[in-house]
Amino acid sequence: MTTIDTSSSVLVHCNRCHAETRHALRGECKKTDNYFDEEYRIEIRFAETYSLLQCQVCGQGRLQVVMWNSENEYSNPILLPSPEPPEWLDAIEPPLCVLLKEIYRALDAGMYAIALMGVRSVLDLWVSEQTSFTNNFPRKIQELVRLGTLSTKQGETLGHVFDAGSAAAHRGYAPSLADALSAIDAVENILHQRLVDTRVDVLKGNTPQRARD
Repeated sequence: MTTIDTSSSVLVHCNRCHAETRHALRGECKKTDNYFDEEYRIEIRFAETYSLLQCQVCGQGRLQVVMWNSENEYSNPILLPSPEPPEWLDAIEPPLCVLLKEIYRALDAGMYAIALMGVRSVLDLWVSEQTSFTNNFPRKIQELVRLGTLSTKQGETLGHVFDAGSAAAHRGYAPSLADALSAIDAVENILHQRLVDTRVDVLKGNTPQRARD
């Protein structure tokens, strides 16, 4: 029997803490297999490692699955349960709501590059809805900052997110789960703030005004 070093820890995203935290290794099992490729006359080896992790901040447990084969040694770990979309997402009009839910399904499957490309699409669609500017994305962001729709910092952040999505689509960028979640958080923060602003406008209209002397 293999002895597990339960004193070791890894840095992964915690759904409850909504951040990367240290997770202790509580248990692990590994499955290996192989087969001989008759066409190329080579042996291909496979391995699946299942690790039970526990957040050292909140105590929540997660299962990390790592797939490996001798022909493609790099693989993004899959974490279960996967990140879940926020409850307020249903209040966002389609197609943004639909796209964001599909992004979370990509995360669930460990397809972080696909998720990041989806974030880029959501961002491009939302920005295009906010301005009649038809030039490139940076010019649209500049226009929204000029109009006061976005702050300068928000404009810079969304520019970085858009570039990361472009890198995943065109430059072979393979993001980690943390990278993909950072991009999703940035876009969701903007969408949620707009939703809150709309609800506060309704609240303002429903609030009785003070009587004037």
